[in-house]
Amino acid sequence: MERYYARGEDIEGHEDLGVDGVLADSITSEVEARRAVARMLQDGEWDTSEDYVVLHATILSGESPDEAVEAGYVRLVLDQDEPDCRRDQEHEWIAGGPRSHGGSVWYRDRCGRCGTVRVTDAWAQDPETGDEGLRAVYYERDDARDDADE
Repeated sequence: MERYYARGEDIEGHEDLGVDGVLADSITSEVEARRAVARMLQDGEWDTSEDYVVLHATILSGESPDEAVEAGYVRLVLDQDEPDCRRDQEHEWIAGGPRSHGGSVWYRDRCGRCGTVRVTDAWAQDPETGDEGLRAVYYERDDARDDADE
């Protein structure tokens, strides 16, 4: 019986696609394996307070982990956590509209209260591999506005 496994730094401690080291026999296709690994990656504890994070895992298929061969790859982008508004209120996002960026666009929305900028980048880069074309959300603080508040 062919089974699916996952390997990669970002899923250490979850090397098999099952619970408590028992392989999940219900996973019968590469598509199901990709979904399971994406859930595993997403459920991990990642520091997204400073920037977006890109996670990687390789899907393997075979009778046993020792005989498994590469069957696919999962890359998951986790957006940066939205920082609190400096006015102790909810952000009031004002759409900045699309701007050309590399082979795609990005959207820069600004909070009308505190000046924080939310960037939705449709041509973000994977810092580990250098690949471009990812979609990521990250935030930039308006330092000039910080100085004016002091």
